[in-house]
Amino acid sequence: MNIMRYMETFLMKRSLGAIVIIASLFTWSCSDKESEYVDLNTGQKITIEKNDETGYMVNKETGNPVYLYVDVEKRDTFYGRMGKLVNNSISRNDNGMFRYAGDEEYEYSNNTYSKKSQVEEDSKIKVQEDGDVKMKDGDTKTKIEKDGDIKIKDDDKKIKIEDGKAKVKKDK
Repeated sequence: MNIMRYMETFLMKRSLGAIVIIASLFTWSCSDKESEYVDLNTGQKITIEKNDETGYMVNKETGNPVYLYVDVEKRDTFYGRMGKLVNNSISRNDNGMFRYAGDEEYEYSNNTYSKKSQVEEDSKIKVQEDGDVKMKDGDTKTKIEKDGDIKIKDDDKKIKIEDGKAKVKKDK
């Protein structure tokens, strides 16, 4: 009879041990699971990470900033420039793209954010992700590169300033 009790105890301990191991593995796999995200405007599944230089949330695979993305599990929508929760602040623009109502001062196109200027309607100022600044005022375009080089172009000439030296090229 002692052998029977020994076998029962052994099997119960073994079963209990197996249950504990299985439960631990299940808990570990669920807690280590990465959230699934979807780019709201493309509908594509993406992996999100924060760009340490800009602070923007970017597509890990491409490195491009993501404008709006959805956490599929939590059903929350986030604004990629700040990683801010923006549920109920989303609308569609005339082109059918989703827009965040709180970014009136920024423009997002071609995978870059640009600060909108408050100057005349035919003037634009864009600060690009790489630090370059582009300005357009009527027919005059100006680019100030991060390293300080400047390029100015209008209808009849181009001016290039590198290392403090200016070059002027006139169109014919």
